[in-house]
Amino acid sequence: MNVEKMYAIAKSIVEDQKVCNVQTQITTIGSHLQQMVSQPNQAQHQTNLTNQLNSLKEQSVKSAYNDYPPLWKQVCDELGFTNLLGENFYELVNDVIRRNGITPSSALEEINEIKARVVALTAAVKQLITALNTLEIECEKLEDGQCELGVMIPRDAITESLISLSKEFKEINSIVSVYEEIATGSRSSVKVRTISSSDYGLFLDLLPEVAVGLAVGIERIVELYKKSLEIKRLKQELADIEVPDEPLGPLNVYMGNYMDEGIKDFSKTYIEENANNSTKERKHELEKELRVALNKIANRVDRGFHLEISYKPIAEEDELEEGQETETETEAENRKVHEKLSEVVSHQTFLKTTGKQVLFLEEDVSKLKDDMKSTKKKVVKKSTKKTQKE
Repeated sequence: MNVEKMYAIAKSIVEDQKVCNVQTQITTIGSHLQQMVSQPNQAQHQTNLTNQLNSLKEQSVKSAYNDYPPLWKQVCDELGFTNLLGENFYELVNDVIRRNGITPSSALEEINEIKARVVALTAAVKQLITALNTLEIECEKLEDGQCELGVMIPRDAITESLISLSKEFKEINSIVSVYEEIATGSRSSVKVRTISSSDYGLFLDLLPEVAVGLAVGIERIVELYKKSLEIKRLKQELADIEVPDEPLGPLNVYMGNYMDEGIKDFSKTYIEENANNSTKERKHELEKELRVALNKIANRVDRGFHLEISYKPIAEEDELEEGQETETETEAENRKVHEKLSEVVSHQTFLKTTGKQVLFLEEDVSKLKDDMKSTKKKVVKKSTKKTQKE
């Protein structure tokens, strides 16, 4: 994670806690619990506590944290804010109250511990913001309607080799280029926004129409891979108890076939629905290139990579110019793209994968073509035999 992005996350955390009034909420809940301990026969204290919990719930729903992209949430976890933001915070506090319904003193003890964590971590983040501001470090942020692809590359996936890292950058460029041609009819040089180096992180500037296609593709790969992830986990458990590799081989074949068929079907449907006038002539070639691009994404997810789209929605008042009553056709299309982006981005998930790589889907378009040609030959042979019998 680069410093500029860390700065943006830190500022968002502090602003979110201010908007949701987190410290006041947890302090008030602690006060009501203290009153219940001191005056156990006063039913009003229980009512006050319930009302305060409802208030916390209402505020937590409005939290910006709930819509953070997965990488931002991961950084929040690394900073120690696990369950201290958004709806997760309400669930944490509510669970403490629920578990200690008849022992408010125990609940008070846990709530005070949570409050101490919130106060200490918030103070640390504020100090970080002050330091970065003093050093004149700029806060990285997306402008209205701007999109970004973030790719986190585990160090062990490339053995910290410059050649391996440059190869991955090249493959990421090829993935984005396919979606760019599908969306715009041409390919251009992808703009790099930032690069970070904890796990290697690459952040690219994307057009909204390219970003929405890529986001949908990543979402589909994650959906398919979740089933494979369970198989991978079971396979690893069998390997841990020294089951030989040979009987486990069919599991790899099944996972590969399952992913391959899912990607093939998705690619065909996606091209049918999204090919425009400028790409119709290359429809068949683009379908194969899209399959390979999705294969590359799936293989990298299996190796522990994480890909996600970040997007800042356009403010409603900026969508139509002053005095303009209706949208133009282009504006209507752009609005649909931005609406789809908002929907897909909100569903992104972070998959934590462990164990050895088990997916080795084809990443060479020429070999994919050969495979499709051989399939056609088999169909022709079967058809010929059938004709001869008749």
